[in-house]
Amino acid sequence: MTKPRSPTTRAVLLLLVGLGFAGAGAERFADASTADQGYLAALISSLLSSGNAKVSIGEVEGALSSVITVRNVVIADSQGQWFHLDRVRLVWNSGALFSRRLEVESLEIGNVELTRKPMSPLPAASSPVAPAGVVPAVSATSVQTLRLPLPELPFTVVVKEFSLAKLDLDEAVLGVAALLSATGSVLLGKYSDELQLELVARRQDSPGELAVRLSFVPEKHALDLVAKLDEPSGGFLAKLAKLPDTPPVHLDLVGTGSLD
Repeated sequence: MTKPRSPTTRAVLLLLVGLGFAGAGAERFADASTADQGYLAALISSLLSSGNAKVSIGEVEGALSSVITVRNVVIADSQGQWFHLDRVRLVWNSGALFSRRLEVESLEIGNVELTRKPMSPLPAASSPVAPAGVVPAVSATSVQTLRLPLPELPFTVVVKEFSLAKLDLDEAVLGVAALLSATGSVLLGKYSDELQLELVARRQDSPGELAVRLSFVPEKHALDLVAKLDEPSGGFLAKLAKLPDTPPVHLDLVGTGSLD
C-alpha cells in the first residue's frame, strides 16, 4: 500500500542525512569562515555522492549548530543534471544528535526542478516470472514476511514542520507536467519504529489538493491512514492513470489495521 519514494523525497532525505553527519562537527563550524563553509559544502557533496549520482552543493551559510541555509543543490548522473534545488533552510537542534536523533524544528524547501527520472542502478539478478495471465497469490504469510523498501537510517529523523515552495515536475518524470507546493511534518526512524507523515500538497498551475495523515509501523505492518484528494476534470491523477476523458477525481479514504 505504500508508494515508492519520489526522486524529490529521496533527494531531500539524503540532504538531511548529509547535514546530520556534517552537523556532528557543528562546533568547529559554528562561526565558520567563508573558506570553512566552502570546505563544508564540498564535504557534504562528497558524502552524498555515490555510484551514478553526483551531488553538488553551491553554498552553505549560517551557524551550523542551529540554522543552516544551503543553496544551489544539483544532482546529476552520466546523462547530466536531473534535480536542482535553489535553497533549503534548516532550523534544528544539534544537541539531539547525541541521542541519535536528527530533530528539525522547520525545514523550508525553496524551488525544486525535476527534469527527468534519474538513471536506474544496474538491475539485480532476474526473478522467476509468472506465465502471462497468471497473478501470483498474496497470502497473510507473504505479507508478514515482506520487508518494505524503507531506508535504514543511522538515527531517527524528526521534522516538526516542513514546506515546499514549488516543485516543477517535468512531463518526462511521470508523463504529466505539474507545479506543486506542499506543507507537513514527518517522523522516520528504525524499521521497528513508527513512521508518521502529515502532508498537504496543492497544484499551483491548476486546482487540486491532496491531504494525507499516515501512521505506519513497518515491522508489524500496522497502518492508520486518512487521505483526501480533490481534483477537477483534467487533473493530475486522472492524467497519470490515463482515465478516459480525464474526469474529476474525488477520494476520501480512511483505514486502520494490519496490511494482511
